[in-house]
Amino acid sequence: MNAIVFFMIVISACGLAGCLVRRVIPGRDAHFVNSLIAAAVSAFLCVKYGPDSALVLAGGLASAAAVVVIVCGDWWLHRWRIRKSVRASQAVREFGLAKFDILDDDGDGLVSAVDLYRVSASKRFIGADEKMLERIVDDLTLIGHWTPIGPCTAHVLRHVIDNPSHVITREEFETYPQRVKQLAEQMFGEPAAA
Repeated sequence: MNAIVFFMIVISACGLAGCLVRRVIPGRDAHFVNSLIAAAVSAFLCVKYGPDSALVLAGGLASAAAVVVIVCGDWWLHRWRIRKSVRASQAVREFGLAKFDILDDDGDGLVSAVDLYRVSASKRFIGADEKMLERIVDDLTLIGHWTPIGPCTAHVLRHVIDNPSHVITREEFETYPQRVKQLAEQMFGEPAAA
């Protein structure tokens, strides 16, 4: 196996594992610990099992550095997304409650991804309301809850929309600001400012 291909595989696997572990173990400094552990495993795998060449040590160090960047970058992007959601949560709540009947395109009492897609495609909202609809679509998994749908239906819908099996109730719009703030506090160990 080519040495560079081997290093790329190790970097990808350790970076992905570090990102997944980071999401399971929350806290203020969890990303540093997780990234260092993933980097150490990456360097060990490169040095121990890497192809015999002069690149092994350099590849191990580069692999460790790349894994730290991947895990910390993922953490930073996730934190940025959650902070953005916290800042917009009160406006999302007010918009969702005020426009619930419009957002619930099929009238079943649940705002689903399919409803949001139809409302968006029909261009019922313009300007600031359109931006708020986009925010709801982006935060669908944070606002609502997962509901089982058939695998065939989910497979077909995934070609059209993201998260076809998430829905939002009126109560979830009502409690969204508190829930997203709690999530930010749990995941990042810091009080979330609205």
